[in-house]
Amino acid sequence: MGFSRTWSEYERVNEPESLYVADRADRSRVGRMNHQNAVPRVLIFAVLCALVLSLFSIGAHVSDPGAANRLQSEGRLTATVSPGIRSGISPQSGPSATGPYFVNVTESGLPSSTLWSVILDARTSYSPSTQIVIGGVANGTYQLEVSAIPGYNVSMSNWTVAVNGSNVNYTVAYSAFTDPAYDLSVKEFGFVSPEAWNAVVVGIGYVTSGSRISTVAVPAGDYTLFAGYESGYTDTGPQNWSSVQVTSAGGSASVYFYDLSFLETGLPNGTAWSVTFSWTQNGTPLGSSVTTFGSVAGSNFPNGSVTWTISPVTGYNLSVANGTSVIAGAPVDVPVEFIPPLYAVTFNASGLPAGPIWSVTVGSTWTNSSTPELVVDLANGSYNYDVRAPAGYLCTTPTGSVTVNGTAVSVAVAFVETFSVTFSESGLAPGASWNVTLGSTTNVSTGSTLTFEVVNGTYNYTISGPSGFTPVPASGSVTVSGAPQTRTVAFLPPTFPMTFDESGLRAGTAWSVTLTAAGMSPLTENSTTPSIVVDLENGSYNFSVGAVPGFTANPPTGTFSVSGTPEPVSVQFSPVPASYPVTFVVTGAVGWAIEIDGKNLTPVGSADSVVINLTNGSYNYSVYAPSPYSAMPPSGQVIVNGAARSVSITLQEVSTGPPPVSNSPNNLWVVYAIIGVVAVAVILSATLAVRRMRRKPGVPPST
Repeated sequence: MGFSRTWSEYERVNEPESLYVADRADRSRVGRMNHQNAVPRVLIFAVLCALVLSLFSIGAHVSDPGAANRLQSEGRLTATVSPGIRSGISPQSGPSATGPYFVNVTESGLPSSTLWSVILDARTSYSPSTQIVIGGVANGTYQLEVSAIPGYNVSMSNWTVAVNGSNVNYTVAYSAFTDPAYDLSVKEFGFVSPEAWNAVVVGIGYVTSGSRISTVAVPAGDYTLFAGYESGYTDTGPQNWSSVQVTSAGGSASVYFYDLSFLETGLPNGTAWSVTFSWTQNGTPLGSSVTTFGSVAGSNFPNGSVTWTISPVTGYNLSVANGTSVIAGAPVDVPVEFIPPLYAVTFNASGLPAGPIWSVTVGSTWTNSSTPELVVDLANGSYNYDVRAPAGYLCTTPTGSVTVNGTAVSVAVAFVETFSVTFSESGLAPGASWNVTLGSTTNVSTGSTLTFEVVNGTYNYTISGPSGFTPVPASGSVTVSGAPQTRTVAFLPPTFPMTFDESGLRAGTAWSVTLTAAGMSPLTENSTTPSIVVDLENGSYNFSVGAVPGFTANPPTGTFSVSGTPEPVSVQFSPVPASYPVTFVVTGAVGWAIEIDGKNLTPVGSADSVVINLTNGSYNYSVYAPSPYSAMPPSGQVIVNGAARSVSITLQEVSTGPPPVSNSPNNLWVVYAIIGVVAVAVILSATLAVRRMRRKPGVPPST
């Protein structure tokens, strides 16, 4: 592939004698023009020759400092490319001990005024003369690449130039092809988008392109090639060197690039930092440097190992300062953290004995200590902190802020001893939540106790619990004076009004209801109004209505349940009818009894009378006499009709002999039965006697 430039590219000449310098983007444009220009190559070559002769006639040597500026702006070149000096002329002053120095490359074998170029230290220089001088080169080892000239071989097309305290001279020999040339196509892999790149064909020179493929004409044969060093890019192919065979049908080869990226964190936006690389190209150690103001820096490298060093930034420490990355057919990312310097922030505690553990949280960092001193290392900046006191102590300044500005800082922290105030509850189910506010602090508990740690003083408190429960007491105060304090609270469950409504009593009449339940002591409520209201918890209850003289209650007893507000119970009082005394007077003996109105009446001791109150009506009675006495009368009926009654009964002793027949009402039927049997027997005997008397003599009785 030929190398050509248009006249417009040289119109940028600003000095009579300048060095032609173009960055990779310039060569990219040249490559695209070579592919796109439809003008025959011979005509282009003729125009170039005329231009070269014109320039050569005035000894021009052009330099393009703008290319370096563009590379630097892209973050791909750190050093400023110094303008070259006139070809063939030594520097005006001698080199210093540390440089920069000049590298003078002289060619032979090319026709007069042929434009050729070299790449050194990521800078491309052009010249139509036999010399190219590159200035501003510091001590170090650099890769030198010489451009491919159509129809020519070149000797030592890939050189390594060592600058060590003096200027350097090199020579390059071109020789014309003696055999026909065929196209060798070189394709690159690895760039995200097509960029200017070059590949060195050993014995031919470097070829460049702004697209994926670059083509150069070479004689048939076997060639070795690799990607050249330009602006931080290099490659040696999958196996360091690529071999390709060119025949009359041409040939093709590939070069490979892989990203080695360094991902920075910790620096403020816009802070410059750099990475220096070291690797081996063609057996020779090489290096390059990349400076950036962003969060990513890097370059492209071949398979193999690349040693790198991160340049320090003032005021920051590095998480990793250097290392070696292995590239094996894929990009490699290296995280780099710039860590700001740290300064000791010392928290000095007072009021604590040795031993108790206390802590400080600064940002997200938690640190504890069992001594009066606690140290946290912090970078410059302002920080909020939180102090946690040990059990039994209170920090008087639990929160605050501290500012670090390039020096160590001390923070005083004071502690005072505390004492417990414990609240114990009763009446709540396990797990029920309740709370106490003591002073301005509220604590919540689901257990039976709740504790505060406070310093000496007097504190007001309020207590609350689950909805419907009433705390007793609901509030109060407690004084702490060098000793723990306890308080108890009973939570009363919710209650509901149970109402008993009476009717039938005169206004103002006193009446009562007594309630009982499992686990509950009897509760009696009295009232002189028609209603009795009792607040009760949910549950089952029994009730009984107290007696009211002259009245009976309906119902006198009963049961009910409370589940929320219960239904009222109605009690009907009815007046008791008037009664009159009925006196039974019994004489003649003791040990007797009277049965009347379903009741058995017996005298007290040896008394001869008993009294029973009966309402108007008729009542049967029976007398039970002790043996051997009988009552006269043994039974009877008494009628009460609005007045008292008296009944007299005499007990008579029964004479000795056959046991008398008791005239007790319970034995009368026996007597009557005996009399009946005797009467039947007498009648039967009389009947038989009459029949015998009527029978004729000698006539036997009929059978």
